[in-house]
Amino acid sequence: MNENYKVLICDGLQKEGLELLREASGIEVDDRTGLSSEELAGMIHDYHAVIVRSRTKLPVQLLAKALKLKVAARAGSGVDNIDIKAATRQGVLVMNTPGANALGVAEHTVALILSLLRHVATLDRLVRAGRWKEARRIVGGDVEGSVLGVVGLGSVGRLVARRMKALGCG
Repeated sequence: MNENYKVLICDGLQKEGLELLREASGIEVDDRTGLSSEELAGMIHDYHAVIVRSRTKLPVQLLAKALKLKVAARAGSGVDNIDIKAATRQGVLVMNTPGANALGVAEHTVALILSLLRHVATLDRLVRAGRWKEARRIVGGDVEGSVLGVVGLGSVGRLVARRMKALGCG
């Protein structure tokens, strides 16, 4: 009899991603978001795959306890929280999903830029406090004609630059 592959989810994943894993045949998913390092160390030996984001760390000491582990996946870019050398020595494939959330990060960045330019948080607090006269004195800036410096034109930087250019930013 073939045993199911046990996948441990250590950090929160989107609902759609969890559903895809749960619907796959031969995979048993254990969503245990928020485990401490000690809790993870006490149970990782039972899993064939582990999925982390940025909170959970997989150092050499923890990987040494993961005798069944075949895959350590980072749901996001980078793998700085996984000891790649130790995993490789154990035959564990380390993978990530670079660019998977680039659009969302870029859109959030543009939203924050616009929010800062228009003083959204400050004005919200003043209006909610009934301080209308103070709020009326705050003048936001315009995107059109502004200049934005983007440090790094990786996947997120390019998307931010493209969207800000479309809004008339130079």
